[in-house]
Amino acid sequence: MLLLVGIALLVLPGPGVVVILAGIAVLSLEFEWAERLVTRIRAVIASVTSRWKRR
Repeated sequence: MLLLVGIALLVLPGPGVVVILAGIAVLSLEFEWAERLVTRIRAVIASVTSRWKRR
């Protein structure tokens, strides 16, 4: 449900990406594919923040 709301918020005013990420985080509690996706997203976020801190 959160994913559907997040997708709708991509075209409507609201934090669509944040809601989609929250939906994937909830799904990761039950599904392996979602857990792998969350792991990749965390790695990308860590990489971006480390590059940002080096500036």
